[in-house]
Amino acid sequence: MAKDPKSHAWAVLLAAHATLIEKIEAALAEAKLPPLAWYDVLWELQGFQSPKYEGESKEGKVENVKFAEFKLETPGQLSPAEYDSFVRDTVNFLDYIGEPMQLERRNLGIRVLGFLLVLFLLAYFLKQEYWKDIK
Repeated sequence: MAKDPKSHAWAVLLAAHATLIEKIEAALAEAKLPPLAWYDVLWELQGFQSPKYEGESKEGKVENVKFAEFKLETPGQLSPAEYDSFVRDTVNFLDYIGEPMQLERRNLGIRVLGFLLVLFLLAYFLKQEYWKDIK
């Protein structure tokens, strides 16, 4: 029975991916950088942060653990205020690029609602005019 070429190609791709991930993880560990699962593409700008937890300790066990904050381990290239501004600007840009017609659509929606309000008022006053003698 011959192998399906598509499934064979996927198997080769997945094997190459696994090997590459292992090599990347080893290189990150050697350089004393965070593991790939924790890797943030903007960490150089923000700096490396580690989570700090609060919890109650009873008999060597930590219970009721809650996340408290991120503690800055190594500072980044930007201050926290600059980093927050950079991220806010980036997110707003990506939101705009995702749907550039959104501003025009909202403007049109406001005009349509205004038209419907005027039409409703005209219909209401017309109804009052027709029904004023029937009470």
